[in-house]
Amino acid sequence: MARPKGSKNKVKPIIFNGDISGAISERIAERESLSVETTALREQIKGLKSELRMKNRRIKVLEKEITKLEEMKAEKESPKLLEEKSSLDKDEDSIVIEEE
Repeated sequence: MARPKGSKNKVKPIIFNGDISGAISERIAERESLSVETTALREQIKGLKSELRMKNRRIKVLEKEITKLEEMKAEKESPKLLEEKSSLDKDEDSIVIEEE
């Protein structure tokens, strides 16, 4: 089978039967409206990005506070655990002594 010759990307002529200046003004109006819409979307994206940054910062602060509170809780519980452990050890010693 023979290969077709010529560019497949060649420019095709535009056939337009109508008011060219009207078509141009329509395209310009559409371009301007799209431009306004994209500008509004960019502003919304900027606002959402800043809101996201603020929320991420708040999450980091809360995580730090949680770790500090957990450390404080562990410090308060550690003396109690030591006392309980030492009292259990004393009870075991007394049991051993009583058996002999």
